[in-house]
Amino acid sequence: MQTAEADPRDSLPLAERIRRQRLSETISDELVQQAEEVRQEKVAQLRERLECHKAEWGQCPADLVRKLEWWRRIDAQELARRELLREREVQYRRLRAVVRARRQEWTRVCCGYVLSNRLLPARGARYLDRTFSNYVANYPAQKKVLATLRRYAAELPEHVKAGRNLLVIGTVGTGKDHLLAAVARRAVLAHGIHVLWATGSALFNAFRQEVDGSDAASRRCREAAILAISDPIPPAGTLTPFVAERLFGVIDARYSARKSTWVTCNVAGRSELEQAVGVQTVDRLIDGALVVTCDWPSYRKRA
Repeated sequence: MQTAEADPRDSLPLAERIRRQRLSETISDELVQQAEEVRQEKVAQLRERLECHKAEWGQCPADLVRKLEWWRRIDAQELARRELLREREVQYRRLRAVVRARRQEWTRVCCGYVLSNRLLPARGARYLDRTFSNYVANYPAQKKVLATLRRYAAELPEHVKAGRNLLVIGTVGTGKDHLLAAVARRAVLAHGIHVLWATGSALFNAFRQEVDGSDAASRRCREAAILAISDPIPPAGTLTPFVAERLFGVIDARYSARKSTWVTCNVAGRSELEQAVGVQTVDRLIDGALVVTCDWPSYRKRA
């Protein structure tokens, strides 16, 4: 029995067979379908291998291992860099704290010098130790005013920025200058804000020396961060036209520049103050100001 000889073309690779079929223009749809099935099978096998590599890192190819080690080194370097940055941030914060503490200490020393040698002596030695703590409040109205001025002093930078004035009015002996000294002390020691404090009589004497045309005292009052005037009403009850004009010029300039002005007055209300220093001056002093009234018996008239 004779057997058919095998076709040598069957031993050729499929791709070569397809190429030859195309060359001979005898490609059949069946061979094309077979080629596509083989391609899809190869792709499926590759995908399966990749999935296995992802699931079993220990059997990854060498190139994947190298890439993994490279990323691990990058992560280690990034962690080391971040740790170094954190250490430097901690050192920077500590240094800032030291600088801040030294600056505050230096500010307290300087402000203490200003307070003891320039600000309060200008008002008198009696007011060197005047604070909120040693102000004796025996009446409910006193306690209310004391609490109001404590809040004002605590929020002083905001008030100074807004140019908000402070008026403390009331009869004699009610502790108005004591309260003003306490606020001024807090301004200098707690906030480092300079306060120019003068009595009304001393200020008006300085104004009278400007008759020759100089304005040194007026300029100093206009430029001060805070101007405090203790009782601008003279014993006679009214100001001279020249002094009233100078006082209005100072108050108006400070009002326009949004600079805080503090005033204590021995008056019962606004109308009495207007009669003494002028309607225009009082109008600028009271606009947006904190006005507290010391309406209780005189401390000096106690039995």
